[in-house]
Amino acid sequence: MVTIKDIEKEIESVEKETCGQLVPVIAKKSSDYKTVEMINAFIFAYLFMFIDFGVHGALNPLNILFDTVVAVLLVVLLFRLNFFKRILIPKRLMMHKVHEAAMMSFYRNGVYKTKHQTGILIYVSLAERMVVIVGDEGIHNKVGDEAWKGIIDIIIKGIKTKHVEQGIVDGIESCRGLLKEHFPVAADNVDELSNKVVYE
Repeated sequence: MVTIKDIEKEIESVEKETCGQLVPVIAKKSSDYKTVEMINAFIFAYLFMFIDFGVHGALNPLNILFDTVVAVLLVVLLFRLNFFKRILIPKRLMMHKVHEAAMMSFYRNGVYKTKHQTGILIYVSLAERMVVIVGDEGIHNKVGDEAWKGIIDIIIKGIKTKHVEQGIVDGIESCRGLLKEHFPVAADNVDELSNKVVYE
């Protein structure tokens, strides 16, 4: 069984062969989506009132209050379950929130502080089942964003099959070839960033 220690060993191994500095971040979620939760509560409340009106032909204040309370409780419950959350939240919004959280994490964890701008953040957001890889300027100028797509797919496969650690190890291993091609190990190579997995 693959563990966090295996991820850290894989990082150390890749960094011995390249100038890349990898920082994996595992986040439970990238946002609480409170605004979306509130909008869904209103939608459900109106839906229940519409059904109520169709059944009884009229609505009284007690029915409206009841429908609203039931809608709010239902949405709050559904938003506690990641499966329903992924259905109720627009994918584009989730992608935006995950990317925004990844960029904040990039700076918060000092990934930008390497001498040759070769820091790489691997941001894994579990609730959204999304991954963002952010390369510092030195990395980005040579490989761009397209290079990470296959690696992201590997890690997402690990999340979906409930083998997150294995997915991250496989993703980091896939980084090895890319980094060896563009950023081979230098004579003055130094491990500048921690190899520990960061939890957010």
